[in-house]
Amino acid sequence: TFEMATDPSHDRGALIGDDGVYTMNMPTMSIKDAAGVGVDSSVIRNAAATQGAEEFGKALSDVADYTMFCLPPGTASGWIAYAYVNHWLSVYNDRWCEYPSAQMHEVGHNLGLAHAGEATAAYGDQSGMMGYSYSSDDSPKMCFNGPKTYQLGWFPAYHVDLSSSTSDFNWDGNLVGFAEKANAVVGVDKMIIRIQDEVANQDIYVHFNRQLSFNSETYEGGNQVMVATRQGGGTFYSASTLVAKLGDLGKYSYPNFRGSGKPLIIEVLSMDLTTGRANVAVIFDPVEPTPAPVSP
Repeated sequence: TFEMATDPSHDRGALIGDDGVYTMNMPTMSIKDAAGVGVDSSVIRNAAATQGAEEFGKALSDVADYTMFCLPPGTASGWIAYAYVNHWLSVYNDRWCEYPSAQMHEVGHNLGLAHAGEATAAYGDQSGMMGYSYSSDDSPKMCFNGPKTYQLGWFPAYHVDLSSSTSDFNWDGNLVGFAEKANAVVGVDKMIIRIQDEVANQDIYVHFNRQLSFNSETYEGGNQVMVATRQGGGTFYSASTLVAKLGDLGKYSYPNFRGSGKPLIIEVLSMDLTTGRANVAVIFDPVEPTPAPVSP
């Protein structure tokens, strides 16, 4: 079950094909400068936007919610694709327009998503589409990660929110993967745990990266419980960082939770791939144990 549906624009009828592709015949222009060096992609991009507005009789932002420009080869080298955040436009260099991971990554930026990293690599979280992109026209089949899926507001009935407003940061229950919504029980099963550390201005996200169906080709952490952090809290534009991948009986300790000097523990109590559920506990005890009395 997908949370986002896409439909091709039919604004100009037969001029836009059933696949949503519209081919513009650009005015004669050189893709290389006098020295034979490719021009900057912005030259072609701006010309395409102008030409499209002329042919449609209105701005392209009024033709469709999101528009992808597939530029021909030969522009200045060193780029694959780019997009504008919370915007209608994404731009692709030559064959990268054919690769679904590049498409979903850039449209993800249009939707307000930032990158998904791991350690020092800004694109290093390869469990979802906001990490690296891949030069394949039919793969990989994978989702956005937990922080991005939560930010998009997908699967809200399967969220757990632990914050100062809940007055408790302890929880245990079953997590199911995004691809198994059809088998999930509302009110019982969950998909994403969001834990807010308001003191550090950081959220912690936990989800089960179930490797099947439309997530069957996830590049990292398949069938593991993923823990990621996201600076700033809230659901605005902010990068996420993958900090742990937990198998059955795995445990992650998030240090100095809420400035308490004590860790928040995330533990996989059991994992059953037959039923598609990971039983997970979130444990936080900020109270110092009472010391034993000192003998006289």
